[in-house]
Amino acid sequence: MSNNALHAAERPGILGLVLPYWRSAERWKAMALLVVILTISFTTLYAHIALNDVQGKTTDALIELDWSTIKPLLLLTFGYGLITVLLPITSTIFQDYLKLRWRTWVTRGLIERWTLVLPAGLPKFHSMDGLDQSAQRPALGLQQGSGPAAPHQHQAR
Repeated sequence: MSNNALHAAERPGILGLVLPYWRSAERWKAMALLVVILTISFTTLYAHIALNDVQGKTTDALIELDWSTIKPLLLLTFGYGLITVLLPITSTIFQDYLKLRWRTWVTRGLIERWTLVLPAGLPKFHSMDGLDQSAQRPALGLQQGSGPAAPHQHQAR
């Protein structure tokens, strides 16, 4: 078996990457985000349909020059228009947040797998609050007082 075929056999497919997330401890937060995203999508769909209806009524009122009907319809048009513009933006924010949570979960899982099965002789990572070794050295130096000197303060005479 070639080296590429071996690596391809070890790689999970799309379902192997996505389904474990929805079965993990993160699933409840992910489900809540999914419910919010779907609610926003259906509300936006309803607003588009209602906006179409209001625009038809507004056109009829303009043809008949019924000014008492036009004023509330213009306010409804503005309200539904605002909903149809702002809700998709909000939905995009929630979708991106859900993607970020999934990517973070996958990354943590892969890092744990890779760092637990290191070949003999390679140093294992020892992290301090999520910092890697290169970031720990300056942090440890500051904690021990051997970090860079504080900037000189000019004293008033």
